[in-house]
Amino acid sequence: MPTPYTVTITISNGSISCQPNGGNLQVAHGDPITWNSDKDCTLVFYPFKNNKKGNKEWPFDEQEPAWPQKKCKGTRSKGSGTETFKYTVKATGCTDLDPIIIVDK
Repeated sequence: MPTPYTVTITISNGSISCQPNGGNLQVAHGDPITWNSDKDCTLVFYPFKNNKKGNKEWPFDEQEPAWPQKKCKGTRSKGSGTETFKYTVKATGCTDLDPIIIVDK
């Protein structure tokens, strides 16, 4: 049975923070993830292999939303074959934040 995860994004005084665990997640294929923010932000996802970010890739079953948003939902897709993703949280006037998602096989 899928386990739902929620990441809370807080944008304040030019900085971005994510809870829990700084936005870092360890999930299984099929687990739904929801990001909730107090202000509009953009999430950008990249496959992460050998400590290097690849090209931008949307790793969820749902269609990528138009950015920026205050809420985003995604169910980890089984199709890409990439097990680790970096994602960047971007908001106007803030330094970007780069958490990571690790998918258990």
